[in-house]
Amino acid sequence: MRRARIFVAAALLLAAPLLPSPASGEQGKGQEEPGQRYAVGLISHDFAGDFFRLVPREEWPYLRHPKVEVRWENVEPRRGGFDWSGIDAQVEALRDNGFDDLLILVNLPVPAWARDQSRGKLARRAPPLDPEDWRRYVRALASRYAEVADFYEILNEPGWDADSQAMQAYGSYHFGGQVETEYLAMLKAAQEEIKKADPGGMVVCGALNCDASGQPENGLWLADLMTDPDHQVQGYCDAFALHPYYRPDLWGRSYELMRGLLDAKGIDREIFVTEIGWPHASDKEPKPEGLREQQEAMGIKGLGSLFAAGCRRVWVYQDLDDPPGQDYEGLYYGLFDHLGDPLPAWYEFRGWFRACQMLNELEEML
Repeated sequence: MRRARIFVAAALLLAAPLLPSPASGEQGKGQEEPGQRYAVGLISHDFAGDFFRLVPREEWPYLRHPKVEVRWENVEPRRGGFDWSGIDAQVEALRDNGFDDLLILVNLPVPAWARDQSRGKLARRAPPLDPEDWRRYVRALASRYAEVADFYEILNEPGWDADSQAMQAYGSYHFGGQVETEYLAMLKAAQEEIKKADPGGMVVCGALNCDASGQPENGLWLADLMTDPDHQVQGYCDAFALHPYYRPDLWGRSYELMRGLLDAKGIDREIFVTEIGWPHASDKEPKPEGLREQQEAMGIKGLGSLFAAGCRRVWVYQDLDDPPGQDYEGLYYGLFDHLGDPLPAWYEFRGWFRACQMLNELEEML
């Protein structure tokens, strides 16, 4: 039935108008079960300074489901001395233009004063020396944004930890500890603090990416381990994040495998794709077909496969490109160029935005 609704909605895309959006200044905290609605959202490094400053106003209504990253070292430069001004600017820009819900990525690096220096070069992204410092950060964040946030994703891709394949092969990591033990403790602490400050907020386990082979079937072992009787990460979250950065034609397969794993274990948790995208340009090598490849990734081949597989919520990376030569990875994922002009993939995103609206309308009628 769900797949049938997907294809009915897709067939109506060209004829359907953009459905009414909430009025300027209206945000969706308190709406019923945001995690149960279909939605495609957008990730930005700076909504206030980039999206709303550079993107044409006629494109703004399609930004309804934003993801904002909060970096600990930026908001608490000294113990107890919080500076929320940068995040407040993002939230105010979104509030002024209306949004339906907000995903906050509760992220590292650890501030210099809180680091466990025994971790050496991993200290920036390892657990802090005093676990209470982490609790205080999460507590302050959830208390401040409880009225606007619906989702709290705890760390970016902790599966790429201190002994992951990426670390062994490339020296690349996102979490400087052990995901099976130390991330589990941080997630548990974060859930406890968030639920005290924002009982209705959904806590999302960070993506458990851990395989560099490019085959979705090889990426399940960590999720399997983390949900076994000895770890039971599902007890500390309301949903799981998935970042299926394989070929776009395998995105839906990645979701199906993760869904199958949880269902086989009787784990009733949503799976949200909290980050996905495809680069259209690179500083490392020519990509003459990059715009076409990105457009296909944002179309039926990529995003379409996720929705057809049953995924309800996707956040796309990212809104605007960094200026040429300035992306830290040398890869450009923007749906707009660095001047704010839309690329072909943006129109695919707009189509899925409309499709999600129609799916939600259909579900209300069925």
